[in-house]
Parts: sequence; structure tokens; C-alpha cells
Amino acid sequence: MARDAERLTLVLVPFAALASGASEGIVGLVFGPGFGLAAPLLSWLIFAGVAATVMAIGGVILVAGGQLDSQARILVALIPLAIGGHLWAIPRFGALGAARVSTFAMVAGASLTLAAVGRMWRVWPPAATLVRVAIVSLGAGLAAHAWPATGWRLIGELALLGAAIPAAFVVLGEFDRRELAVAWNAVVQRRSDPSV
Repeated sequence: MARDAERLTLVLVPFAALASGASEGIVGLVFGPGFGLAAPLLSWLIFAGVAATVMAIGGVILVAGGQLDSQARILVALIPLAIGGHLWAIPRFGALGAARVSTFAMVAGASLTLAAVGRMWRVWPPAATLVRVAIVSLGAGLAAHAWPATGWRLIGELALLGAAIPAAFVVLGEFDRRELAVAWNAVVQRRSDPSV
């Protein structure tokens, strides 16, 4: 279960890459054209959000294994890294520097959390999953960047590319038949259940 939870959180990375590649359009659609300078910040901070999710899931796994203080130690270790990084980066690079430091700190925290889970349960994210995540993330980010859509056309682009991400994982063999059957049954059952 711990390995599957890690895999599923890592599968979020291509969606972050998609949002990063389409950050200009997303910021323009949500906040208006006057906020275009926030697009590079979103490009970085979206990955910090995924890293925070990896840390949260990993923290639950650690607590389930009786390691109640592991996550706290990781978070405490990140404090000087984040403070020092921000003190150095913000005067030089402004808000973009702050976004980069925040993202690096969260990715470091996620890496430390995965390492702690690996030490405790002897489970690590499969190397094949990491390769697939990298390939699909690169493809999603490049596709979103190469297809600049604005306004409401962006929603269609994000829907299409977002649907292509799980399809790419299926084609690359990330999910076995059992996992696909569970996903299919969940979708079919949800549609057939009128109370949902």
C-alpha cells in the first residue's frame, strides 16, 4: 500500500508540468491579463504543491508505521534551508527567487520523506515509475508550452492534455490489469449509483 500511495502521488507530477507549461494562459484566465507576471511563479509553485502532497502522504505512511516524529524532524530540518535560501534569493531575484527556493525546499522535503518511508518499510518508488513520470511530465509540459491557448480555449487544451496524461501512463504500462480494473469499476459504479 505504501508503494502504491507513493506511485499515485508521483503520477501527479505530469499534471503539474502541464499547469507549468500553460501557466501564462491559466493566470490570464483566472486573474486577467494584468497579472501576467505571476505566470513564472505558478510555473514553479505548482511543483511545490505536488511536493507538499508527497510529503503529506508520506507523513501518513510514517505515522501508520509508528514513526510519529519523523515528519516533524524533516520539517524542522527544512526551516533553516528555506530561511537561508529566501534571505539569499529574494534580494537577488525577487518573487521568482522566493518561488524557486520554496519549490526546492518542498522537493527536498518530499525526497527526505520518501527516503524515510523507504528506510522504514523497505519500499521505494519503482525506477520504472520514475522514468515514466519523467517522460510523461516532459511531454505534458512541452505540449502545453507549444500550444499556447488563451481564454476559454485554454480549458479545452487542458482537458485534452489532461486526459492524455493517464492514457500515456496506460500505454507505457504503468498500471497493471488489476489497477485498471479497480479504476474502471470505480467509474462504472459511480455512474450507476444514483446516490453519488
